[in-house]
Amino acid sequence: MRLLRSLPVLLLLSGCAVNRQPYMAYENQNYPLKSTAVVSVYELNRDNLLFTFTKMDGKELSSFASGRPFWVRVIPGPHSFDMKACRSDLVGLMIVTKCFDAQFSIPFVKPGHVYVVESSSGPGAYNAKDLGLYPDYGVTLGLEGVNKERHRVKFE
Repeated sequence: MRLLRSLPVLLLLSGCAVNRQPYMAYENQNYPLKSTAVVSVYELNRDNLLFTFTKMDGKELSSFASGRPFWVRVIPGPHSFDMKACRSDLVGLMIVTKCFDAQFSIPFVKPGHVYVVESSSGPGAYNAKDLGLYPDYGVTLGLEGVNKERHRVKFE
């Protein structure tokens, strides 16, 4: 029962259908990585709640191969983000999923910085915490004893 309730989060953590590096949310794929920044909602994914980005600056974010990203690589400047958070629960013999949308913005994203999204004061309020220049940041994906691996953000 508990396994079925946690299925969406387990799929994320197992490394299935996710980006092992941040989704490039800009058009010039040759833009130097050292001049980009990373924004992540990964830390919000807990308690059977799965956060992903849906839009940046009004533009849809998705990848056919990996679905909606939980971390994105952006170029410097002001950015606004739309997120979707979904929670799946087992109700009787059915899995019921409830979702809500949320937004936040960063007045100016700095190159080489990593921003993690945190809950702010009030329900549905979020802000981005700047971890600074080239921090040792990564996400751990996979299942313990099977394929668990830390994927560090790269700026080179």
